Amino acid sequence: MPDDGVFSVRLFGAVGDGTTDDSGAMNRAFLAACRYSGGSPARATLLFPRGYNFFVRSKNFVWKGPCGGAGLLVRVEGRLSVYPRGVLAVNPIFSFQKIRRLVIAGSGVMDGGGQVVWGHGSHRPYLLEVKLCEGVEVTGITLRNPPMVHLSVVYSSNVWIHDFTTDSPYNSPNTDSIHLGVVQNVVVENCTLRGGDDNVSIVGSSSNIVIRDVLCTAGHGISIGSLGKEHEKACVSDVTVQNAVLLGLQNGLRIKTYQGGQGTVHGIRYENIKMRDVSYPIIINQFYCERKPCTGHPENLAVFDISYKGISGTTNYTSGGGIYFACSERVPCGRITMRDVSIRHSRGEALKPIYQNAYGSSINVSPGSYWQRTLSKSSAGSIAVEHKKCGGSGLAWAASTSASADWISQASELPDTTSAVPVSPTTTALLPLSIEPVIPNAQPATATKSWLLQNEPANLVLPPPPPSPKPAGSYPTQTPPPLLPQNLAQGLFQPGEF
Repeated sequence: MPDDGVFSVRLFGAVGDGTTDDSGAMNRAFLAACRYSGGSPARATLLFPRGYNFFVRSKNFVWKGPCGGAGLLVRVEGRLSVYPRGVLAVNPIFSFQKIRRLVIAGSGVMDGGGQVVWGHGSHRPYLLEVKLCEGVEVTGITLRNPPMVHLSVVYSSNVWIHDFTTDSPYNSPNTDSIHLGVVQNVVVENCTLRGGDDNVSIVGSSSNIVIRDVLCTAGHGISIGSLGKEHEKACVSDVTVQNAVLLGLQNGLRIKTYQGGQGTVHGIRYENIKMRDVSYPIIINQFYCERKPCTGHPENLAVFDISYKGISGTTNYTSGGGIYFACSERVPCGRITMRDVSIRHSRGEALKPIYQNAYGSSINVSPGSYWQRTLSKSSAGSIAVEHKKCGGSGLAWAASTSASADWISQASELPDTTSAVPVSPTTTALLPLSIEPVIPNAQPATATKSWLLQNEPANLVLPPPPPSPKPAGSYPTQTPPPLLPQNLAQGLFQPGEF
């Protein structure tokens, strides 16, 4: 067993020539690293070293904890290549489960080889999964060409995904870049996301999520949903998306629910988003359906308290109208606020937005808004019923005894409710794991280095700091390019475009 806590897959027999199946050696290395009981250093490192191409042909990896010591650092500095026809289609290729303080970092690439299975059915494996974990950091690595989803994080909390890249063609089917399901306290920032499906998808009962400073260059946008399929209950709340650049996507900012579902989507904030040639820039669709004909149902998830502020850009598609709110009559979309929203057609064609059963207010919105003016007592009550299913105590504005409830404020009186909600992956969240919070004082929004490493025990011996502007002890060891929209805009947009 290595005495420095670094478990290189090469030490366990991995060849790394790109053709020899290294599956067995990789599994042996993980098992040894997970059994590491700590000391100096306190955390074990599972290392895929630079200069090698490790090949996976015959195995799906379900790497389960709990692990000893102070968690596990998985450093991907080389290349991991997969032959997806040799692995099981129903399981992720790499799945990390029930591990506390998990860091997946490095400057390497994980290539799922999805080209050989794209178009061959919908049962294809995800490339990388994090499941039932608490205290997770994913940074530096690039995921490419997965058979299906690039990165899936489910049933987990206190997650930080940053300086992370996905790189797959726009026509690669179902290749969501980041899939979040039943998660709490998540920050996604400084990422470049390119794929063939949702750039970020949020499903299940998920809350307290921030997505900021991301560049999406191919895909289906930042989506909440789909939710409510086969009458399932879902409760998504407190999601903030800010400082994003969306280029050439099918959708921009989307909320999608099936008819017949139960629960709520509320407390969603979109702020400072720039788009170019996005077919459907702003969407709320309570009639989502993957296969025609679609089955109608009077029930639906309640969608309310949604705000859009500082959204600008162009669409290349006329029929979407730039703004598309298709909400149900019985459970309409309520309390939507829009401020400083400007969507234009890239060729100057007229846009007619769609506001179907949508109730709200707007200031400085183009194309114009066509809100429903009065919400019936029965519709308000239906929203309150769905809110209670997600633990809400009922809404004062939905409990009115009057015949109708007017949700429309005058423009001069519209409150500024669109400021970003301060969300940080530090709040204790309930998980199906009996573990205590592991990062009680981290502040990733302002941290000067990796918040997992920042909270290491005092006796931890870290590797020497890299000779770069990144702070000591942080990963990856190479400085990523700047991804903030203000930097991107200098090279991507023309003066006066927004």
